[in-house]
This record gives sequence, structure tokens and C-alpha cells, in this order.
Amino acid sequence: MAISDVCSRSCTKSPEWMRKRAVLTGRKPAWPKLPAMQSRSRLRSILATLTLHLGAAALIGYFAYHAYTGDHGLVAKRNYEQELKQLEAELADLRSQRSMIEHKVSLLAASRLDPDLLDEQGRRLLNFIHPDDIVLLRSN
Repeated sequence: MAISDVCSRSCTKSPEWMRKRAVLTGRKPAWPKLPAMQSRSRLRSILATLTLHLGAAALIGYFAYHAYTGDHGLVAKRNYEQELKQLEAELADLRSQRSMIEHKVSLLAASRLDPDLLDEQGRRLLNFIHPDDIVLLRSN
């Protein structure tokens, strides 16, 4: 049996084929050469490309959705801005109330006591009226 017969009959390079070749040639068995790379079919190539593009589109869609509706997205930003405007308006109202109360307290200070304000507060707290006052009752 010749080496060419062994090579031509052997489709795959198995370890048994390597041993036969080594015995016939008298050399150490060498690693077989790998078969030539097979080309992918056109359909498989198209499907791989399509899968890659769909995966990328799905990933972009996922991030776009969460950029719009996520905890720190555009909708949340708009809600934060509306809440900020509402709280700023409430803060301005509270500051004006505080300035009015501070003004009344400053009028009641011992160093610059306003007699009219003192008289008004005393009458309201003690439920007294002056004989010259005209009292108007309103119905609730």
C-alpha cells in the first residue's frame, strides 16, 4: 500500500491515518493541516447581519425609552421643573407672610411701641370695646 493510497482514501485526517503515514514514511507523525475555511452561505450571512442590526436597534430603543421615561429622563426633568416652580411660588408666599409678621412684631417692640396697635391687640384679646367704637356684626 502506497502513501498516496492512504492519503487518497482518507477523507479525514484521523489519528489512525497519522499512525499509518508515520509507519510508511518512517517519520514522526505531524499535525494534520486544517481543512480550508468553509465559506458561510449567503442566507446565513444575511441573517447574521440582520440579527446584528436588530440587536443594535433594540439596544438603542431600550436606552432611548429609558432616557425619555426613566427616573432621570426627560419626563422626570419636566416634573421636577414644575415642582420647582410650585415650591418657589410657595416660598415667595411664605416669605411675604414672614415679612408681614416680622413687621408686626417690630411694632410691638418695647423700644418703639405703637399705641394704636397695642390698643387693637388688647381689645381683640380681651374682647373689650371703647364706648365710642361702632361695632358691626357680620353673619357667617
